Amino acid sequence: MIKKIFLGSLIVAATMADNVNDMVSKILPSTEFKKAFQTEIPDLIGVELNSGTIMYIHQPTELIFVGEIMTKTGVSLTQIHRENSGNYKAVEATGINSVADVTDLLEYSISANANENKDLSFLIFTDPDCPYCQEADKFLKAKNADIRHFFIPLVQLHPQAREKSIEIISKTNKISKTESTTLLDNGLEKAKKLNIDGTPQIIVFNKKTNKTVAVIKGFNRLALEQYATER
Repeated sequence: MIKKIFLGSLIVAATMADNVNDMVSKILPSTEFKKAFQTEIPDLIGVELNSGTIMYIHQPTELIFVGEIMTKTGVSLTQIHRENSGNYKAVEATGINSVADVTDLLEYSISANANENKDLSFLIFTDPDCPYCQEADKFLKAKNADIRHFFIPLVQLHPQAREKSIEIISKTNKISKTESTTLLDNGLEKAKKLNIDGTPQIIVFNKKTNKTVAVIKGFNRLALEQYATER
């Protein structure tokens, strides 16, 4: 009897997993992913992309977001979701967490808020239409932090993001649209090697040495606060 119950539970669990995967495939038919899972939050599905990035889908509205889910005590549920992935360590070792020096990345970025009096700077991998990127910018600018933008337009989610990125780069660097497009595309190739396909992702670095101080994934207010208040 116990054996039958156990086998029945396995079948139910497998069916639920298949249903979640099928649901994500219907909502995002052109997106490749490793697995989908039901989170501890009602109606919120987690999706692990091939790069290891975790994104979320609100099932009733089909709204999608990439960012950090935090509890009121500062615990990152997204971090727990990442750690529950069997390939988590391998992904992190070869991804953005492996960046020790940002020198090669800075040439593809633009200044979003300059502050020469700050020793630290925030290199934000951003999408101009990403609401969490906008929240991170707003938060850091209120602290008068030194900010640089590295554009990663997520065109599957934000169809106009690429053209907006090109326009912003062109205007900020005072270069032609052709030059701006080249800069964006070269930067995207660089980001692809780091498995960056979600925004915002942020590297805090020392401006004197270009050495990485911290990596922050998503709009993590507590982590941003920690470094934004430093000189």
